[in-house]
Amino acid sequence: MGNYPAVVRKRVFYGAGALLARLVVLLCLLGYATLSCANEHMAELNAGFDRWLAEYLVQNDDGINRLPYGRIPKDSLDAYVNAMAALEPSAMSQDEAFSYWVNLYNSLIIRLVLREQPASSIRQIKPGLTGLLAGGPWKQDQVVVEGKSLSFDDIEHGILRVQWREPRVHFVLNCASLGCPNLPAVSIKPAQLEQQLTEAAAAFLQHPRAIRLEQKTLVVNQIFNWFAEDFGRNETEVLDWIAQFKGQPLPAHASVRYEYDWALNRAP
Repeated sequence: MGNYPAVVRKRVFYGAGALLARLVVLLCLLGYATLSCANEHMAELNAGFDRWLAEYLVQNDDGINRLPYGRIPKDSLDAYVNAMAALEPSAMSQDEAFSYWVNLYNSLIIRLVLREQPASSIRQIKPGLTGLLAGGPWKQDQVVVEGKSLSFDDIEHGILRVQWREPRVHFVLNCASLGCPNLPAVSIKPAQLEQQLTEAAAAFLQHPRAIRLEQKTLVVNQIFNWFAEDFGRNETEVLDWIAQFKGQPLPAHASVRYEYDWALNRAP
């Protein structure tokens, strides 16, 4: 808490509950608070992220959430990311840490797009040879947490997918693309984690970019191909997982084609 930037306090601690938030910070600084201090800190940071999302996120009629990147200040998420990076997820509960990593990942993606302003796709951001080989910024270090430099791949594949083995994580992570599940309209919260994961999965699976039937072909989002092992041991089990979660059977004997739309989720 001693490294909590003044600019973050200024931007985050306003509106309802501001007095309580300042009291919590004071107790933390004076050393009187317990571990709940860190929890209150993250909750206030996420409240600030929620206000940011409420201001800028555009929930379109087509069911895809977008951001007007060109009209958002490029540094508007810097304070949030920096304050989140100063926390210690290793000291958090499982649900707190899961929520922490998802919110950090999503805010880092947004911050990168705001800084780089790619014309049509996040894949146009290719830092160095690593970016060229990876087809985008996935392996470039983005943040330092508890002394370790981390990339998007580190957070998604080295932390979230390995430590939790929760397939629904794919429906709350957003890669700034139209083919991706929606950027959540509010931050992921430990106390609401199960509900948010289930709602995000259900919303995505009801959208045609997740799965749809074209004549006799099932057009399935590449997420279920790239990360098939998270949903089943083979394609049949993956499709069964989708059908069970959707609550309706998929057409029998249909062929399968995978696709993904990497166009930027940019709002006008």
